[in-house]
Amino acid sequence: MAPSPGSAVVVQERPKQIGWIVLACVIGYVGSRAGTAWLGSQMGVLVGAFALGVLSNLYARYLDRPAQVVQVPAVFLLVPGSMGFRGMTSLLDKNTLSGVDTLFAMFVVAIAIVAGLLVSNAVIPPRRSL
Repeated sequence: MAPSPGSAVVVQERPKQIGWIVLACVIGYVGSRAGTAWLGSQMGVLVGAFALGVLSNLYARYLDRPAQVVQVPAVFLLVPGSMGFRGMTSLLDKNTLSGVDTLFAMFVVAIAIVAGLLVSNAVIPPRRSL
């Protein structure tokens, strides 16, 4: 998980948070791989985003810190940036069918990330109600 400490450096996180960020990256990655084996390549990321959201909400709830501290760096691993690049490259090369197909798959993965995070917020809210 080499990108884990690197993403902590990119977002300029405190050194004591790096362990939590690495754990969140591992949970998101493993959840994504398990979900891919279970649901397929595009929807597997939903499971990873859900697992990541649950971990970050538990972090926020019990340590009284914002959930985004561990959530944002770990989401970097789930974002389908290369799919968008390949889709746009295909469109610019006048391979319209392949480009549209790849860009549509990218949007499905992006929506799956959002859905996983929303469901995790419904299951375990990041803060306790007063």
